[in-house]
Amino acid sequence: MKYMIPLNAVFGFAAAFLTAYVAGQVVSRADLDNYIGVFTAIPAGVAAILSLVTGRVAKYTGKGPVLIGGAVAFAALAGMFAIFPDGDSWAFLITAFALMGIGRSTFEGTLRATFADYFSNDLEGAFANIILQSGLSSATAFFLFPHFLCDDDSATYCVEYKDGSKHNVLVLEAVVIGTALLAILGYLMASALARKEEQTEKLAKEFSDPV
Repeated sequence: MKYMIPLNAVFGFAAAFLTAYVAGQVVSRADLDNYIGVFTAIPAGVAAILSLVTGRVAKYTGKGPVLIGGAVAFAALAGMFAIFPDGDSWAFLITAFALMGIGRSTFEGTLRATFADYFSNDLEGAFANIILQSGLSSATAFFLFPHFLCDDDSATYCVEYKDGSKHNVLVLEAVVIGTALLAILGYLMASALARKEEQTEKLAKEFSDPV
């Protein structure tokens, strides 16, 4: 379970980043507040469509590549703002919200299926951990992100918010990207551990069966 925490946490951090910064600040900076409903509908729509696709893809590739792809999508969401701090065009924002939908599709479907595989003896506790870990990370992000302030007007990542305060958004982006990398590493470790346990159980069963 400890290795799977980053996979849940990256969803919470990415959701907070999208809501607090992208939807809350960048959309206003682009003077597109009237279209906020359109933007916020994109992740749900993309996730709904792709959840059907990722389930079928996972049958051929396994769940690992799908989960890693979701983590990469979350990292790309924050990464595009790290590379292009001033990005606020229609295409740029649509891409950002679509990336959230891609990541969410793997979180809603494939991740839960993986938890069902890994923790089949305690499904209730496993699924409760998904909600706890993602919810706690999101709540932590909403609490901490506003406190990453700055006062250097010349700094690329020192962005002025609508209320006049200035924030170091690079820290927010680094949190999402860093957690996404930990999510990939954590999944690989959890997957290796699961395979080892499966082999151990198989050997134990072979030795216990009467000849």
